[in-house]
Amino acid sequence: MRRTQEDAEKTKQMILDAGIRIFAEQGYYHTSMEEIAKAANVTRGAVYWHFKSKEDFILAMADSIYTETSELIKLYFSRGTSLGDKLSETIKNIGYWYLENEQICQKRNALHSVMIGKSQSLIDKMFHTIFPDEEFPTDHDFIAFIIQRIQETLHIKLVDKENGREIRDGFLLLISFVEGFIDIIIRSKEIMTRQAIDNIVNKFMEGFSHSFRHILEEK
Repeated sequence: MRRTQEDAEKTKQMILDAGIRIFAEQGYYHTSMEEIAKAANVTRGAVYWHFKSKEDFILAMADSIYTETSELIKLYFSRGTSLGDKLSETIKNIGYWYLENEQICQKRNALHSVMIGKSQSLIDKMFHTIFPDEEFPTDHDFIAFIIQRIQETLHIKLVDKENGREIRDGFLLLISFVEGFIDIIIRSKEIMTRQAIDNIVNKFMEGFSHSFRHILEEK
């Protein structure tokens, strides 16, 4: 019985790995379950045994990347002293992770292919898979939701001045940099190094800390 469970888990992981790779290469909407089965070298029945549909597959992937990223961010954020040091340490290590882990890059590309397709129903399901007890925020409330989740995850409290406008602007700048930087790392692995990541993040944090020192304070 134990061997059967181990075999099942091994097969599921093979299917998951193959699906991540194919989604990243072809995009979510251009990939079939049959192609995933072929890439994993298993039968269609084996794929459908573990994942009822292509949608079920991408939802599991979205949940896994959120969980992995959240755990790593909490780990790296705990290593600094000041808020600036913690942010710098976290961004650098996330950069190393994408530089040295091909599968996390594939997962990100696969999820991007869903976003590009703009299927709101699927995006809603992804959100509720990750945050089952939350209502999908409106565009107006989305940044506030992200800021709240980050503060709760990292156990920090940011001073709210001028009705939070500057807090919002600071987070928008930070998130935009991190998102863009990760994309550059994924597309420039042949020239990107840990040293390059350190240099770029140090330069960014120098300017960021200067501009937002008066509002980004940890309580």
